[in-house]
Amino acid sequence: MSRAYLPTSPLSDRPIRLRINTVAGPLQLHADAKTGPLAFWRDDRRPVSVVPNAFALPAGPVEGGGTCPQLSPTACRACYAVRLEVGPFDDFGRVIARNLDTVRGLRVAGGKYLTEALGALVDRSAALQTAAGVRVPSFRWFSSGDIFAPWLAAAVRDVQRARPSVAFWGYTRSVKYLPNLLGRSGLPKNARWFVSVDPENVATHGKAAARYGLPVAYLAANSAEAVELRVRVEEMRGEVWGRVTCPAGGVWAGDGLGPSYVSGLDGRRASLVRGHVAGACAACGACLPAGAVRDVVFLRHGGAGSAETFQRLEVRRAVRA
Repeated sequence: MSRAYLPTSPLSDRPIRLRINTVAGPLQLHADAKTGPLAFWRDDRRPVSVVPNAFALPAGPVEGGGTCPQLSPTACRACYAVRLEVGPFDDFGRVIARNLDTVRGLRVAGGKYLTEALGALVDRSAALQTAAGVRVPSFRWFSSGDIFAPWLAAAVRDVQRARPSVAFWGYTRSVKYLPNLLGRSGLPKNARWFVSVDPENVATHGKAAARYGLPVAYLAANSAEAVELRVRVEEMRGEVWGRVTCPAGGVWAGDGLGPSYVSGLDGRRASLVRGHVAGACAACGACLPAGAVRDVVFLRHGGAGSAETFQRLEVRRAVRA
């Protein structure tokens, strides 16, 4: 099933910047090699996305300049997006901060402007994917950050429904905005959203996943903790769901073939070579809307993190002197 998300043509060996200008400022997609269907692995650096297909906003607490209103203080210290911003990717921090300013400005200008702008980003990404031979273009919401307002959830909902040929997916802790994301008719067939659950929020977020019939993304320190979380969620659901462990977060990490967040263009890890590669999400396809609905396990996705990571983030955003 995942072959539908993989390219058949290399298209380019240079990253394609996908940016649009709006009435409130520019919006730009995150060139995430893990989510993108096509990336290029040079000998002197890590793989870089050729076709961006992810939308990102600042991660972290809202009071600290982020967009994660229901984060888990301890578990979210493992956030890969925070370390991207405070690490060697300065441009990433500038892009997502600018995205947030523009999103808020579009809200002030009028709800239709935000929906139109997000739709334009999706359309341009989908066109590039189609040009590369991807049968079903895919799009990841919030590769950094989260849904921070009901009007943003509604805009995402409308964009998804208007583009049935694009496969959308995302993970959220912002369960208070799920009614706005789902609307009266629920998710369309071309979208899949996971409720992000960890030991700190399992009581509330596991209940939300059960209430709305959504799959769960477990963030666990190890397999034993993942089992404990699953048992608690299944008690709330009253049934057992299928599940899969993210290969990019564990299964592939120690195979010695290279960065675990990319695969060969054919979707096989064993065929991974330098040059053109595919993002792990497109190669795996477990989180995308085609196929069976299953929970996914992330074994401490992004690493353990530390308190110092969030302190550096606050300094960068001028929240902490």
